[in-house]
Amino acid sequence: MVLTVAQIDALKRGTAVPCTPEEAGTPCVLVRADVFERLKQQAEGFADLRPRETYAAVLRVLDTVDEHPDQYLEYLND
Repeated sequence: MVLTVAQIDALKRGTAVPCTPEEAGTPCVLVRADVFERLKQQAEGFADLRPRETYAAVLRVLDTVDEHPDQYLEYLND
């Protein structure tokens, strides 16, 4: 998989990068390993929560690592 300069820059900022690798054939999201670990730690404590509550927890983590966290708010409205 080859990333664009914009995707690489987004990853450096800690921003999640949506993509659909041809090999996977399904939409995916790339995040830095440190962001993933924080999300994983947060998720372990929220295993029994409903999705809306889980999204809020994920957004709190992204707020700490992403320069543009507002981009994720659209998912709360769905």
